[in-house]
Amino acid sequence: MGDLKAQQVTVREVYPIQNVFESEEQYHRYAMTPTDWIKLEDEADSRGLSLVGYYHSHPDHPAVPSDFDRVHALPNFRYLITSVQKGKAAEARAWQLSEDRSRFDELTLQVD
Repeated sequence: MGDLKAQQVTVREVYPIQNVFESEEQYHRYAMTPTDWIKLEDEADSRGLSLVGYYHSHPDHPAVPSDFDRVHALPNFRYLITSVQKGKAAEARAWQLSEDRSRFDELTLQVD
């Protein structure tokens, strides 16, 4: 998929990955193991694809990146955040970390 900056990205596949944060923090935080990351990178490479980002939910909060999201974000990745209100998906928004890491910029999200 090439350079992810200033380019439309098409998501071809989505892979759920186990949240390995401590169970009492999983409501507020998400983390994956390095092994899961390597497995995804290898799978994408073998198929001529690239990892383009992460998705996660914000239960009972807006679909806006948190400070934790910003601090742990990777450059050039896209972040799809879904607000879940009272157990139901309410809104999805896409974001990308700014080059100076000071904020997220909202992206246009098109779902076909």
